Amino acid sequence: MTVKNGVVYGDALSAQEKKRIVMQKKKDRKAKKVRKSAQQTIPYVEMCRDGICKVNSRLYTKSIAFEDINYQLAQNEDKTAIFEAWCDFLNYFDSSIFRPALLHQSEGKSQ
Repeated sequence: MTVKNGVVYGDALSAQEKKRIVMQKKKDRKAKKVRKSAQQTIPYVEMCRDGICKVNSRLYTKSIAFEDINYQLAQNEDKTAIFEAWCDFLNYFDSSIFRPALLHQSEGKSQ
């Protein structure tokens, strides 16, 4: 211990302590790195082949992508098939699991 001008200074850092500090600074810099893709920004434990994502030991999630369908221009048979497929999809789930939120966007159409 060193006393200089009434201020108490501790002993100098050992080589091991200096190395630990340098390594911690490098680790901190890597942690602050800008992520470049969606995969790097979404924290998950495991991604299964069927698209189910294990987020943590108690939580799993899955996203489903749908193709763009122009329902208004479809033939009546196609409209019926689309509607029945959507009903089958919704009926697959128990009503207590979730409540889907749908967003309908009209492009420049007046009511």
